[in-house]
Amino acid sequence: MTDETARRFIRVKTGLARSDLFMAMSGVMMMGKTELSDDIPTACTDGRNEWYGRQCIDESTDKEVGFYVAHENFHKACRHMIIYQQLWEVDAQLISFATDYWINGTLVKLDPNEILIAMPRKNGERMGLYDERFYDEDEKCWMSVPQIFRILLAEKKKKGKCRQGEGEGEGQGKGKGGNGSSPNGGAGQPGGKSGHPDLLDKHDWEGAAKLTKEEQKELATEVGQAIRQGVYAAKKAGLGTGGLAIELDEMVTPKVNWKDQLKQFINASCNDKDISSWRRPNRRFLHDDIIMPTLEGETIKELVVAVDASGSMYFDNEFTKAMSEVKGMATTLKVDKVHLLYWDGEVDTPHEVYDSSTFANVMVETEPVGGGGTTPAVCPGTVCPGAPV
Repeated sequence: MTDETARRFIRVKTGLARSDLFMAMSGVMMMGKTELSDDIPTACTDGRNEWYGRQCIDESTDKEVGFYVAHENFHKACRHMIIYQQLWEVDAQLISFATDYWINGTLVKLDPNEILIAMPRKNGERMGLYDERFYDEDEKCWMSVPQIFRILLAEKKKKGKCRQGEGEGEGQGKGKGGNGSSPNGGAGQPGGKSGHPDLLDKHDWEGAAKLTKEEQKELATEVGQAIRQGVYAAKKAGLGTGGLAIELDEMVTPKVNWKDQLKQFINASCNDKDISSWRRPNRRFLHDDIIMPTLEGETIKELVVAVDASGSMYFDNEFTKAMSEVKGMATTLKVDKVHLLYWDGEVDTPHEVYDSSTFANVMVETEPVGGGGTTPAVCPGTVCPGAPV
C-alpha cells in the first residue's frame, strides 16, 4: 500500500492504535494482514486479516474510516467468526446482524460525540445496524451477541420466516443470508453485490469454518497475545484498558484460579501421603506381640520450579505474588531441595538451588534474571544440571 489512499488509511489506523481510546486494541490491530481491494464494497475480516474497499475509503471521512477499522478489529478481538460458528449454522444472516448490532452499539456508546470515530452515513442516515433496544439500561451495557441473536431469531419465527430451504436472502443454514465465503464476494452496504443492505461489512464465516481445530487454537493464542500486548501498553501509558466499554483483559484472563488449582495438585499428587503398609511391622507394638502396619509416606525430595520473569511480570507486583506461591508450595511439600530457575524468551542460567533451611530466605537471596518477552514453550523439556530428571 503506497498510494495516497493507502497512506491515508495507514495514518488513520496508526492514529487509532495510538489513541487513548483504542490503545488497548493496538495489538489486535497489528495482527494479521491488512489490504485495500477494488473488489470489496466496504470491509471484511476472517478473524485474523482485514480487507477494505478502496472506493469506500476514498468516499469516507477519516472518522468513518476509523469506525470501519474499529469495527473489523472488534470482530477479531472477540473471535466472532470462531466462537459463533454454531449460531452461524442455525442462521447465518441473523448471527451477522447480532455481531454488528453489538459492535456498532458499543462503538457509538464508546465515542458518542464522534471525536475520534463516526459511524458511516449515507444521505445523512447511519449505515449499518444500530438499535438502542439492545442496550440494557439496568446493566449499563449492550446485550451479548447470543442474547441479540435469540431476540432476532424469535422475531423471525414469529413472522414465519424460519422455514428451511427458503430462497437466498432468508439466511437459513450455512453460507446464506448474503455472508459469502471469501473477502471478494461482495459486502453489506446499500448497493453491494451481495449481502444485506444493513450490514456495514462482510463476514467470512465460511473461511473461518474451514479452519482445523489446531488452526483455531493457534488463532485463539494469537488473539490472546495481541490483546495482552495492547492492554499492557495501555496500562503502561496510564490508560487502564484505554477506556473501552469492554474489558479486553478479561477475555484472556483465566476463569480458573491458578493458585487454588496449584494447591489442589500439590495436596492430591505431591504432598506427603500416609499410607498403611504391612511390609514393615510397626515396632512400637512388637513388644506386646501385636503386629500393626507402619505408615509410609510418598513425597518428592527435589522440586524444579520455573518462574515467569518476563517484563509483564514486574507490573502490578505479579512477580512477587508468583514467588510467594512458590515459597508456600515448597513449604507445604517439605522438599529437601528446590531448583529455582527463571525464564522469559529463554530459560536463563545458572539456576539457583535451595534446601529446606535456606529456602525460607528465598525472597531476599534470589537474583531473578529476565525482563524480556514471554515464551512459555522454552520450559517444557528443560533440565537443570544436578536436578532430578
